[in-house]
Amino acid sequence: MRIESQTAKERVKIAVILAAHAGFCFGVRRAVEAAERVAPAITLGPIIHNPQVVQRLESLGIASADRPEDIPWDEKELVIPNVGGRVLTEGPTADGIAGVPGSADPEAELRETLPGVYATGWVRRGPVGLIGNTKGDANQAVANLLEDAEKGLGFTPEDPSEEGIIELLHSRGINYSTWEGWYNLDAHERALGEAEGRERKKIVEWDDM
Repeated sequence: MRIESQTAKERVKIAVILAAHAGFCFGVRRAVEAAERVAPAITLGPIIHNPQVVQRLESLGIASADRPEDIPWDEKELVIPNVGGRVLTEGPTADGIAGVPGSADPEAELRETLPGVYATGWVRRGPVGLIGNTKGDANQAVANLLEDAEKGLGFTPEDPSEEGIIELLHSRGINYSTWEGWYNLDAHERALGEAEGRERKKIVEWDDM
């Protein structure tokens, strides 16, 4: 399609090319990797919309809370109450609301948090900024998640070993891919895209994978 924009001095025509498919962005890939390292855990909504990946994460014990009422919710500020991304057992939120001076709780570290539950993005601080603005919050939340995992905080699976995970997948009749298989698929998609002058050509059907 073409878009015409009228400026003060001239009329500019811009060609917009819509990609048929797109691969995982760095943020999504990092979120999936972090979730798998600390599984089981809870996310507010799926962290990825690929149904096969969502199914695989669920098999690892990574649950998705679809409604705010499934976890604590600050009715006044309309955010998940948290400190550094760690979700608090109750409001008000400790991090404060972006752009609201004095809204942070100076004694936030003393308040009780929910093990293995984290928040980032607008649901953490409110609707402000774009991806770049919330990247710092995301980095902090992931760092705290990994720190908690090293301390043994969060959910404890019955058998966290690789063999136990594979046995669980087989018992539920779930098809899965290893990390090696995922990277093989990633390389194959990039090769297909390169042949057409694109970054990648996405394979979307499970059977094709």
